[in-house]
Amino acid sequence: SKSKPSSAAKPRSSNKWSAEAFNNLPRYDAIKTRGTAVWNADCAKHAITFIESLCKYTEGEWAGQPFKLLPWQRALVGNLYGWIRPDGTRRYRQAHILIPRKAGKTELAAALALYHLLADDEPTPEVVGIARDRKQAKLCLGRACRMAESEPLLSQRTQAFQHRLTVPSSYGAYKVLSADAPSAHGLNVSACIADEIHAMENRRDLWEAVMTSMGARRQPLMVSITTAGVLRESLEHDLFQYAQRICEGTIDNPSFLPCLHYAEQDDDWKLEATWK
Repeated sequence: SKSKPSSAAKPRSSNKWSAEAFNNLPRYDAIKTRGTAVWNADCAKHAITFIESLCKYTEGEWAGQPFKLLPWQRALVGNLYGWIRPDGTRRYRQAHILIPRKAGKTELAAALALYHLLADDEPTPEVVGIARDRKQAKLCLGRACRMAESEPLLSQRTQAFQHRLTVPSSYGAYKVLSADAPSAHGLNVSACIADEIHAMENRRDLWEAVMTSMGARRQPLMVSITTAGVLRESLEHDLFQYAQRICEGTIDNPSFLPCLHYAEQDDDWKLEATWK
């Protein structure tokens, strides 16, 4: 893929790639909460083009076909990478994504991991995947490995191993961590994909170990992507409530991106509008 555009470059004027065109996440206004950040259409386009041009679906009837982002995925990716701080780094440092089951969660997570490994212009990128256990975390890694293997431009730059995907030219790696929190200490994580954190129960030690390992990076990103859980005392529920308060405006945190797709408790489940 081509080199990532300069984050400080002047954004192009295009309706398709304008901030307004991407400002359709549920309950959240990225423009109103932008603070000092500015919209850079080239940065949004860079991430979206990487996924749609170089990543392919890995399972089901669309396996092997180009990854065409759904509208909700396009809104998420565009906002996540299109907003830039005055110092040229990304606006968002954390994103919490809540979606129903079977909505393409793991495929999207794998594509995001590949982007941070191969196209984010991060020196020696260190991307990690965490989940309740290594088996769950390896689901996303396995998809990423298959995506890389099926695209010559990616397979030529990567090497796949049992628990990691590496890029020798940049000394980069995407690897999974077990639920053993001490294994996260000593890392220098540039991006983390936390999968199904509703099942991680109270493994805050692992979460916090990864978060603190990002301190030396200029624009680290922690992405938690999950389906709904039932525990009211859990990491996922705390993140969900925090994201809700950002959407409501009771918490001001321009660096946290909430992507919450859920029905309200009193919505009629028999209505098609509720399903959507």
